[in-house]
Amino acid sequence: MGAGTMSTTHSHSASSTMDRLASRVAQGGVVTIEEAYRQIAHNISLLVHVELTDDTWRGGLRQRRISEIRQLTGGVDGDRPSTHLTWQARSTSAAPAGFTPDVTLLGELARFRRGPT
Repeated sequence: MGAGTMSTTHSHSASSTMDRLASRVAQGGVVTIEEAYRQIAHNISLLVHVELTDDTWRGGLRQRRISEIRQLTGGVDGDRPSTHLTWQARSTSAAPAGFTPDVTLLGELARFRRGPT
């Protein structure tokens, strides 16, 4: 595991972030969209989507919450990077809310686990 990097971009979901990044990379004309997706698959580990809820119009608050985390598996499924839904805030018809990491990610996170206090 390397030193790591963090970056931000605006997108509607963790999955749509891959499309946004790939289109920006391919826009330069140096690499194809397929190569951009391949680079994303091999060089990004996690996509974290932060959702903004703005209820100020009715006297409420602007709040940001993590709504979804997707792990990129390193593979490509079709033309897009393969992902695993690791965490989501709300249940959907496709998956329940909660933390469901794959075995690889659990192994990588194990060294950060706190013991009994």
